[in-house]
Amino acid sequence: MVTDEFFSLAQSESQNRGMADLPLVKVPHPVGSIALDRLRSLAESTVDAIAEQLLRNSKFAAGAMAINRTNGDDSDSFIMVSSEPAELFNEMIERGWSDGLPVLPPTGAAVEIMVAASGLDKHFSLGAMPPLNGRAVIEKLAANAVMAGCLPEYFPLVVAVTKGVLLPGFNLDSVQTTTGNVAPMIIVNGPCRRRLKINSGANVLGQGWRANATIGRALRLIMTNVGGAVPGVFDKSTVGQPAKYTFCFGENEEGSPWDPLHVERGFGRAKSVVNVTGCSGVYSAVDMASQTARGLLKTFALTMTDPPVS
Repeated sequence: MVTDEFFSLAQSESQNRGMADLPLVKVPHPVGSIALDRLRSLAESTVDAIAEQLLRNSKFAAGAMAINRTNGDDSDSFIMVSSEPAELFNEMIERGWSDGLPVLPPTGAAVEIMVAASGLDKHFSLGAMPPLNGRAVIEKLAANAVMAGCLPEYFPLVVAVTKGVLLPGFNLDSVQTTTGNVAPMIIVNGPCRRRLKINSGANVLGQGWRANATIGRALRLIMTNVGGAVPGVFDKSTVGQPAKYTFCFGENEEGSPWDPLHVERGFGRAKSVVNVTGCSGVYSAVDMASQTARGLLKTFALTMTDPPVS
């Protein structure tokens, strides 16, 4: 059973999981906010439709399921496009390959250089990326990193970030298709922050830093172009947020009195580590008066419980 707003996503998911003929019963969207009596009435009115579908498709009534773990064509393919920047941009927009901002052309040569920086075979796959279960092949990741404006030396970090979001604990399928505004937040620790010039200081969540902007943007393009989370189609975010373009920064380890995040999680201080987590947004907690930890904690607590309106 699925609401009409998510019907096309349910069809795609069932096909990708080897259940192309899975019977689906459509109900009006949403169901999470309607009154209990209306919800009960909706459930009762749907029972007959569910029973009919189950009787018509006996193999699903018996609980049979086949899962298709791969999807997509991993073969090399090229298209001819104009070298004129504006026309190239229009081409990418028309094909749905951009995030709405201009991209660099992922030429064969540029992608090869990016792949070489990873030290991996271009056909190596990190796994299936939901919701459409496209294969996260290194060559595809490299093409998206080129489009995002990454330097080759950023690419190993892009690969690590992609591995992170594909871990079961990240729950990427839900992040990709939720009606919420969650976006991956990339926190970088260790020596690579300075080597790659990843900002961890002033305006850390703002503009002006190529590494921060393009590494996070590469992940978003990968999630859209490889995973298939097209806004308004399978990405069901109601309003979204700017962090869905890019959200990458380094921890200011030198200015912190606490152990860095990667050390807290068991890694050596000299290791370069990336952490990825889903984040619904940011809010500034400003305290220019407190002189004690108690005062700061009170400000942070009040900000979290009742954010002021500016």
